[in-house]
Amino acid sequence: MTERPVDLSLPPLIPAQWKAITGVDRFKLEQRYIDSLRPSFLRQFGPGEHERHGGVRAAPLACYPRHLLCEIGLRIRGEAMVGAFLFGAEGAIPIDGTSMPLHDLNERIGQAVDSADAAIAYTLVFGSAVHGGDGRFHVLGSADDLAPYNNCDTAPFQAIVQPPTARAEGEDWVVDAAARYGRTLFRTRFRIQRSGLIEMIDDEPLGVETACGPDRFQWLARGAPVCPPPAMPEGN
Repeated sequence: MTERPVDLSLPPLIPAQWKAITGVDRFKLEQRYIDSLRPSFLRQFGPGEHERHGGVRAAPLACYPRHLLCEIGLRIRGEAMVGAFLFGAEGAIPIDGTSMPLHDLNERIGQAVDSADAAIAYTLVFGSAVHGGDGRFHVLGSADDLAPYNNCDTAPFQAIVQPPTARAEGEDWVVDAAARYGRTLFRTRFRIQRSGLIEMIDDEPLGVETACGPDRFQWLARGAPVCPPPAMPEGN
C-alpha cells in the first residue's frame, strides 16, 4: 500500500512541537481514533462521508507528560477537517468541545499541574478543547497564531499579543495570556489548581478583532475559520 503524504491543511490546534506521524504508527493512531468514536455517531454518515484524509500529527504536552496531543486529517461530507484527541495508556480520547474528557482524564491519572510550563500548556489545551457559542477560547502563544484568522496579516496584533506567562500563587497557578474568542481579542487571567480545575478570573477586551472567526466545529472536528461575506460595493 502506498503511504499517503501527511498534509494537514488546517493550522495546529495549539502551538507545540508537532511532528508528522508516518508508517505503522500513523495507521495505528488513525484506527484508535476511529475506534474511539461511538457507533451511533458514525451511523449518521453514508459511504465515503467520513474518511481519513491528510495524516496524523502529534505533540508532547508538559501538562500530560504520558500522553500525546494528536490531530487526524479528515474529510467529512466533502469538507477538510481535523479531529483532535489525546492518546496514552487509556487509548484515544476525542476532544469533543466539552470539558468532560479532560476532567475525566485528570481524575483517572491524578493530574498534578506542577510547573509553570505545565500550567501554560494546560491553559492552551483546555481553552481550545472547550467551546462556547462563539467557538473555542483560543489562548494565543503569539500574534503569529492569528495569521489564519486575519488573511495572514498579523501586524495589527504584534504589539498587543504577548506570550503567556505563569506564576505560582499559593497552591495554584495564575496564567496571563491573550486569547481570541470568535473574532474578538481579550487579555485574560486564569487560575489553575494543581488538580486541573481551571477558571477565568479576569478578561478585558483589547479593542481589536480578527477578520475571521470562530473556527467551524461540527461532527467532533474543526474546520476552517468562518469568514463573513465580503461587503457589496455601494450602489449594487
